[in-house]
Amino acid sequence: MRIYDAPTEAFAAAGFDPAERLRATTFIDSFVIGTALNEAASKDLWEVDAELSGPFSESLKAGLESKNGAPDTFRWGQDMILAGSNS
Repeated sequence: MRIYDAPTEAFAAAGFDPAERLRATTFIDSFVIGTALNEAASKDLWEVDAELSGPFSESLKAGLESKNGAPDTFRWGQDMILAGSNS
């Protein structure tokens, strides 16, 4: 549980109330763990097949063409989180 001390302290210093601190810490944890699980997943998990919708198939093809997919996606998500925290 000590791994959560630093972000929770930062959220407290930023004025988050106790419930918001836990929500924010859990959200960040989910984002990081989810990214790690996607990176560790078998690459065939992301193969396009006939059962997928057209929009999802197009998205997969576009994303799989990126040589730096997971790090780029993580940075994009991080930017979205930070931008949302300012609104």
